[in-house]
Amino acid sequence: MRSKNRGRQNAFICMSHMQMTKINGVLSKESIVTHGVPQGSILGPLLFTLYVNDLPEHLTDGFISLYADDTALCASDDNPESLQLRLSNLMQTVSNWYLRNKLSINTDKMKLMLIGTPGSVTKMENVNITIDGIQLEKVRTFNYLGVKLDHHLTFKDHVAYVNGKTFSKIRLLGRLCRNLDWGMLMLLYKTLILPVFDYGDVIYHRMSKQDAESLQRLQNSACRAILKCDMYSPIDEMHDKLDISKLYQRRCQHIATRVHKFKNGNGPPDCRNMITEIQEIHDRTTRQTTGELLYIAPTCLKMCERDFAYCGPIIWNQIPLAIRKIGTTKEFKTEINKVVFA
Repeated sequence: MRSKNRGRQNAFICMSHMQMTKINGVLSKESIVTHGVPQGSILGPLLFTLYVNDLPEHLTDGFISLYADDTALCASDDNPESLQLRLSNLMQTVSNWYLRNKLSINTDKMKLMLIGTPGSVTKMENVNITIDGIQLEKVRTFNYLGVKLDHHLTFKDHVAYVNGKTFSKIRLLGRLCRNLDWGMLMLLYKTLILPVFDYGDVIYHRMSKQDAESLQRLQNSACRAILKCDMYSPIDEMHDKLDISKLYQRRCQHIATRVHKFKNGNGPPDCRNMITEIQEIHDRTTRQTTGELLYIAPTCLKMCERDFAYCGPIIWNQIPLAIRKIGTTKEFKTEINKVVFA
């Protein structure tokens, strides 16, 4: 970096901002802020990410997920006492790291959620976590990065959220259809409604049949508003005319694209471990090992079938071999739109 650019960077980081504290209506003296970046800057999140990037290296147990300033700690165990101990040790390790790095934990925003089958969650109901003498609030639903997770991973709360958010926008689309042409209505659908359906759909893909049908009815209503059709219009004809895939097909396409990225090393390193090719398991050559098929791990729990590691291989194995062998993501996205998933 040239010296003049370095000077600009230093000036940006150490601008002469003043700060003061107000307690019981009394203001302290002003003092100059000698380090930091302005709130809302582009540089701020980058510097913060670099600052906390080594936190996972200090954990010897459990799993941590970092996204900017959102941190999720996970641990699993069959025994309530063991789970309590593992979570407590995990939180103590994180708390000590925060203290060493001059950061504070906001216990008001921290929540504890037990995830599992109804029987396992009931078994663990006495598990509680305390930080600095404050017991964390135990919740059954938590909004994590825009997806509402519930303690049984049924995603009913998230589907209800999507329903509510899209319903008002589809009603607005219906009112505007009298004054706008087909092209403008389609633009509004793709801008305001479709992103709500798409966000996180690879996570809540394996929702209940009833929830999936409720979302599909909303998309059908949007198609009727765009085409100005009545409620008796054939659904398949509307989607064909608009060249819009049904939501189930879109979710399968998104999952297949994500699997393709993971297989080709275009995703986070840990995500590659979520999928296993059959040729990695069998030491003999068969038609399955040469067809780039993925191994579907057997499970006896309905809850595990909602995992990406389970439904991803099922969807991937439905794709024709010629499309599975496509190397570039851009070409794969084009061809996957032609596949009809069962």
